[in-house]
Amino acid sequence: MLNESLGRELGNKEAFYHETKTLFSRTNQCRGEPPEVPDYTASLWVNFQGNPLLSLGLGATSQGKSYIANDRPNLVLPSYTRLDLSAAFDFPPSLTLQLHLENALDELYFPNAHSIHQATVGRPLNARVMMRKTL
Repeated sequence: MLNESLGRELGNKEAFYHETKTLFSRTNQCRGEPPEVPDYTASLWVNFQGNPLLSLGLGATSQGKSYIANDRPNLVLPSYTRLDLSAAFDFPPSLTLQLHLENALDELYFPNAHSIHQATVGRPLNARVMMRKTL
């Protein structure tokens, strides 16, 4: 995980993970790739502080394909990339209003599966608003 500041106004965080995996059993009953271990995971978040009162953020999360069951190579959770956006407004002296859009492009994605018949559907486009008062 990297955490950098690119000047006064721009900061970013990024992470990338890749793993080679193979599953073996003593009885050779169960071979192949382990279930629900994606080919890769990656994330990037960039925050822009335009002025002391406004900051904007852009984030992306990506995950490679993964198998639902190690003995059924045709059952796959497809890879996906999700985009998130945020904005924060400071109202001096002590009030902050934040908006966060998750899955801003309304991507259909499946982050995990509980078994061969039950894959979790990722959240559609959704928004959260938060107001914070400092005392």
